[in-house]
Amino acid sequence: MVKVNFDTIPDQDDFAPLPAGEYLCEVDHVEEKETKNEDPMWKIQHKIIQDGVHYGRYIWDNLIFSDNENAKKRYKLVLGRLGLNTGLPGEQELHPEMIYERKSWVTVNLIPYEDGRKDNDGNPKMKNDVPFAGYRRFDGNDVPGGQQEMATEEKDDDSLPF
Repeated sequence: MVKVNFDTIPDQDDFAPLPAGEYLCEVDHVEEKETKNEDPMWKIQHKIIQDGVHYGRYIWDNLIFSDNENAKKRYKLVLGRLGLNTGLPGEQELHPEMIYERKSWVTVNLIPYEDGRKDNDGNPKMKNDVPFAGYRRFDGNDVPGGQQEMATEEKDDDSLPF
C-alpha cells in the first residue's frame, strides 16, 4: 500500500523545461541502448547539483558511438570534459560506470519540439537540448559561464589606529 497526501503536492499541467544556461551536474545514470542504425548509444542522465531553484532536476543527453566523424568528435569531447583520459593510445574499452558521479558544467538551450507541439497559448512548445560542445570540465572552483568570481581578501593592516 502507498500513502500520499495530495494536499501537499502543487498542481501542475506540464513539466517546464529548464531555462537556457549552464548547470553544474553530476552523472546520475547511464542507460546503454542502440540507435535505429544499431549503433551503441549511452542515454546519460545528469542531476543538477548546483544550489538554487533547479537543484535536483535532470538534464538528459545521448552519446552515439558510431563511425560518423562528427559522432566520434562529440563523444571524445564529452568524455574528455567528464574527466576521462581521451589521450590514451590504441582502442579503449568504455563502460558507463566510468562516468558515474563525474561532474561537469552542462549547457542547455531551448528548442521547439520537431513535431510542432504547441503550448496552451498556441506558442511552439519548447524542450531542452544539450549542444554539440555543451560540456565544460568542472575543476572544483569554477562558476557558471566560466566567469571566475573575484576573491576578496581581508587585509591585516597594523598601521590603522583602530
